[in-house]
Amino acid sequence: MVETSGQGDRAIGERIRRARMSQGISQSDLARAVSISPSYLSLIESGRRPVGDALMSKLSQHLGMTLGQLRSDATDETSRTQ
Repeated sequence: MVETSGQGDRAIGERIRRARMSQGISQSDLARAVSISPSYLSLIESGRRPVGDALMSKLSQHLGMTLGQLRSDATDETSRTQ
């Protein structure tokens, strides 16, 4: 059975993916930088796995973003779809 996460998780995953791609960083490189597998990063980016606080912090630092930037976009995206 595949667990699915909420709208906020999907929006955060999409924000991570867009930031990674805009900087020309591969999934493998970002995953290695934050000590997770590329397949787990793929699940996060597709919104099928939530991002814990410690990992969110690592991702935001590596992508040059604040935690607020990752989370605020999730809130904005959720608001637009409701």
